[in-house]
Order: sequence, then C-alpha cells, then structure tokens
Amino acid sequence: MKKIVYGLLVGIMALGSCRKDIDPVFSESPDQRLKDTLQMYQRELMGSPYGWNMVVFPRLNGAYSFYMKFTDSNRVQMFADMDATTATTMKESSWRLKALQQPSILFDTYSYLHQLSDPDGNVNGGPDGVGLQSDFEFAFDGRAGDTIRLRGRFNHTYAYLVKAKQEEQDAYYQGKATHTIDKVKSMLTFFQRLSTAESKYDLQFSPETHYMLVGFMDNGKYKLVSSRYYYTLTGVALSNPYDTLQLPFSKLENVTWNNGSMTCTVDGKQATITETALPLQVDKQAPMRWYNIPLADGSYWQSYNGFHVNGVEDAYNVHATSRYYSIGYWPQYEEDIDLLPWIVINSAGTGLTFNYGVGFDGPPTVDASGFIHFNVYGSLGTPPSPVSAPQNTVRKMGDAGGFYMVQQTDRVFAMVSATDGKSWIFWYH
Repeated sequence: MKKIVYGLLVGIMALGSCRKDIDPVFSESPDQRLKDTLQMYQRELMGSPYGWNMVVFPRLNGAYSFYMKFTDSNRVQMFADMDATTATTMKESSWRLKALQQPSILFDTYSYLHQLSDPDGNVNGGPDGVGLQSDFEFAFDGRAGDTIRLRGRFNHTYAYLVKAKQEEQDAYYQGKATHTIDKVKSMLTFFQRLSTAESKYDLQFSPETHYMLVGFMDNGKYKLVSSRYYYTLTGVALSNPYDTLQLPFSKLENVTWNNGSMTCTVDGKQATITETALPLQVDKQAPMRWYNIPLADGSYWQSYNGFHVNGVEDAYNVHATSRYYSIGYWPQYEEDIDLLPWIVINSAGTGLTFNYGVGFDGPPTVDASGFIHFNVYGSLGTPPSPVSAPQNTVRKMGDAGGFYMVQQTDRVFAMVSATDGKSWIFWYH
C-alpha cells in the first residue's frame, strides 16, 4: 500500500514539474489580444472607402437604416431613415471603440441613432421614459464577409454594419435618398394590392412604426403576417431577426408614384401597387372571434379614435366631445342587446363612466361573404356635444354593405368597410 501511495505522489510531482514546460495557447496576453481586436475594427471601420450601411432593430417598432462614414478623428457622418429630412440631411457626432466585457463601439454624443432611444416619446413615437428600447452602445458580435454583427449592450438590440458601395455613398451626400413609397398612404383603402406577373399580395404600411402587414395565399390558405421594414435608397426591405417569420419577398424598390398608383420591383420583378376594396380572401370567422372575446369575460372592446374615413383619422371628431376617452362595444349588455357606450372620464377625473350609449341587436349578423352587419335597437341617455360625433359614428356602424374584420393581434381587430375599403375602425381589448 505504501508503494502505491508513494508512486502516486511521485507521479503528481512529476506532472507538476512538467507544467512549466507547456507552451501557452496564445502568444499574447488577453489585454494585448483585446487591444489588437479593437485596432483591427478601427482600421476596418475607417478603411471602408464608401462608408457603411447600418440597420438597427429596436425592441419596439420595426427596423431603421443609417448611412455612416467614420473618420480617424473619431467623428462619424450620419444619415438616417426616420423621415425624408434625416435621410437627406447629414449629421455629425462622435464615436469610439472601447474594451468593455467585449470589444465595443460607442456612439457617445447625440446623433440620429440616439433618437431611437430618446425617452421623450415625441421624438420617436415610443412610450415616454422608454423610447423604442434601442441602443447606442454595441458589442461586436462577429463578422461574415462585408457584414459586421453588433448586439446592443443595454437592450440587446440586433444591428448590422454592411460596407456601402460608391453609388450608395453618392446618393446620400447628393440628397437622393427617397421615401417615395410613403405616398402609399395617399391611397385611401385599408389594404393596397401588390401585383406581379405571378403573384398578388395585400399590403398595409405603417411609416410611423416601420411595420408592414403582408397578406398572401400559401397553398390555398390566406396568411397575414406583420414584418419589420427599413428604408433603402429607392424603397424598403423587410427583415425580422427576432423570429423565423417566412415572408414571400424581401425588397420593394425602384418605387415610382403615378398619381394614385405605384410601380416598383419586388425582389427584382416588375410590379404595381394599387388600391383594393377587399383583401385576397376575407376571414369569414373573424367577426364572431371578435364578438366572443369580450363576451367570454363580460368586458367590451374600445376604439380610441373612432372611424378613419377617406384618409381622415377621427373623421367624426370624437375627441371634440366633452371628457372623451373611447367608444366601446359591449356584447350582450342586456339579453339580445349589444351596447356602444360613449366612454368618458368622470367629472372628478378619477375614473371612467358613460352617460350615453346606442343599443344594437345582439349578436350582429354575419352574411355568407363573412361581412358583419349591425342593426340599431335604440339609445339611452343624452348624446354628448357636438351630437354629430355620435350620430355619424352610429350611422357608419349601420352601413348596409357591412364590414370585414382583420385580426392583427390577439387583442386588436380592424373593422373595414366592405363597400369600398376606405373606412375603418380599430378595436382594442
């Protein structure tokens, strides 16, 4: 036994004495390797002759593109796609590389990039105190070809830097970056129809949020998906790094406005964008899904802006009525009677109430085409002033042509005029 123990001790000592002779895996210290990595990225960022295109994907809203030109004085010239002004007006700020937990790039003075994170909701449309939950400090997260991957250090947003081409650099500095595709909002229908020689798609753009609804037929089944988009020099590109959403196309470019319609290319194929009253396929089950959601828990739907009509949001001026909060739709408020209450802030300012409402036969009818129809039963209380707001709202609800429903999320539906597609109201639960 003593021989065994002695042999083990000798072996351990021998191993220990050999460790000094093992060559290190790296010839340089960790600090030196980190310094070399930062210098490599510094050379690469400044060495791209035509600058960089950057795409950032905030946690809130869609995607945003930037053009950046880095200089050796740690200044960066920047354009951004937030609107037509930021796309054509260069703004200069500072940047630097720093060795944090990972090699990182910091945009350390206010720039277009910071606007996405600005806590003032008036700057970016996000919630006050939060912004769009984006970043302006990024860790380098790898590279592939001409692309550098970045990851936000605070909100962990995805971002990409891609080497720009000369024609892209020239277009930005010459003010040729266009938002022509935003003219799609001049079309008055809820959906627009994108048509190529082979396929048709339903589109709905939201330039305020950089999101797009895309409806298309897939093996005989209609699919409606929501995608982030960002602007390119002549159109938009769709991208969703946070999920595995499969989209039928990736780019709409070379957009031209033709007084009511558009021509463009879809992944290089010629296409047109026009108004359409109806989607490619009406969701015939959507009306009763909408009706049953609040019915299940005894609650109601709310609409905050009322009807959008012929391009005018809040067409009936519901916000002009005293202490207005929302319009409701309350299934089975009483047996066989639904109620559309005019919800207001109470006189003490401490809660919500309603003093006026219009009853409808409940439930509403749904015809063979999947259109929902409402029939007025009666009213209760005194209508708010100006009375035109509730009167026009109720009259629109009773449109003989009815409405089709578009379910955008589990708790958001759009109710769209089936007559011409130019009037709609959003319901929230």
